[in-house]
Amino acid sequence: MTNQPPAPQEAPHFTKELLIDAMRHLSADFAAAQSGEGGDERALSRLAHAQKIGLDKLAPEAVATMESAMTAVRDLTWPGGLDQRYLGLIGVVETLARISTELLPHNDKTAHLTDLAPVMHASWVASGRRLRARLADRMRGLCVVIDPQMTKDRPVTEIAQQALSGGALAIQLRVAPGDIATAERVHELCAASGALFVIEDRADIAAATKADGVRLPENGLPLDAVRKVLTPWQIAGTSSTTADEARSSIRAGADYVAMNTADGFDALRALRMHHPEGGPPLIAYRGITAKNVAEAANAGADGFCATTAVTESPNPQAAAERLIAAFKQGQ
Repeated sequence: MTNQPPAPQEAPHFTKELLIDAMRHLSADFAAAQSGEGGDERALSRLAHAQKIGLDKLAPEAVATMESAMTAVRDLTWPGGLDQRYLGLIGVVETLARISTELLPHNDKTAHLTDLAPVMHASWVASGRRLRARLADRMRGLCVVIDPQMTKDRPVTEIAQQALSGGALAIQLRVAPGDIATAERVHELCAASGALFVIEDRADIAAATKADGVRLPENGLPLDAVRKVLTPWQIAGTSSTTADEARSSIRAGADYVAMNTADGFDALRALRMHHPEGGPPLIAYRGITAKNVAEAANAGADGFCATTAVTESPNPQAAAERLIAAFKQGQ
């Protein structure tokens, strides 16, 4: 029997080891907080503080979960690719830098990372750019905007399901104040259909519901402020009336641009004329019906938004199907 060469060893994986080491230390602190046992004065000090903030009550679940997670990270692929690697590593440094900047006193005896925090945040946002681009690319079709006040008294979830069954690639929801439950249910319907779920205007609700992203209104919050609320992998679209406004949004990092076409398609045509190949999707919105959606496509729209043409239709599914067919005819 010939000797077989040894199996190749996996190269050191810093991200993986960082996560395992962090969980190992945290697991020990959780366990000590529960048991009240520490090996030295420093350990006793840590466990006393952990008990003060309530980690001892979370310890059984936290320790068991981290033990399972450490095994999974050792044995399975993590974090999956370079995009995820940089999101993880930069996110760790960004979080520590922000805590230092915002919570520690700024004096000559305490390390604070005031200059590092914003640079790491910008790097964290940049590290999610490819993931956001892939999500935004799925906006190239029908996005149904659902306003709970424009459904002819039918449930939002019913309209959403019919729109998705009719071929909508995205649902944009105008969230009624405090109605997180409906947003979460619509998100579930979108996920089951492979469609995007976008919140209108409210970045805080998009973050809370883990939506695919948010679309900002004209004259809404600036993109850089919204990026502080969203994760780097959640998309942020903007709304514009003129081509110049849209170009400014693109330079600021918009993942897609919705062009207001209520007064016609000239601004959309002007924007498309100089839009770079592979640039963010251009979406026509406002006033779109089955009668003019082909013109939107002909003017250069990659996708389009429809509201009452679907949500107030007696048959939202059929309305969505008609809009999509007409749009394709104009492409």
